[in-house]
Amino acid sequence: MLRKTAMIALTDAALSLNLAAEASTLDRLARRGFGVIEQTQVNGEFQGCEYGRRISLMDGLIFVCSGYSYHYSYGPETLILKSVRTGEIRVLIDDEEFDGTVYKR
Repeated sequence: MLRKTAMIALTDAALSLNLAAEASTLDRLARRGFGVIEQTQVNGEFQGCEYGRRISLMDGLIFVCSGYSYHYSYGPETLILKSVRTGEIRVLIDDEEFDGTVYKR
């Protein structure tokens, strides 16, 4: 019985380590000095990024993609982050990072 209990404890410890190792994109960026400066949503359907695609955000900002990545969601949460060290801007849509530029209308 002691052997079975030890195996269960080791399995639980391994699962805990795996979960801790899988940090979200937001957590990873926060550890690199980025903070959220704007929380909004995509205005309607989001079908990922394609170079030059303009994505309207609910707060009136426009995100223009500079790369390609497919992701589908309707009205996903969008976070705009800024580095406290460099001023660099990053954009997370539905907890996935996308390359591009944010503009005011």
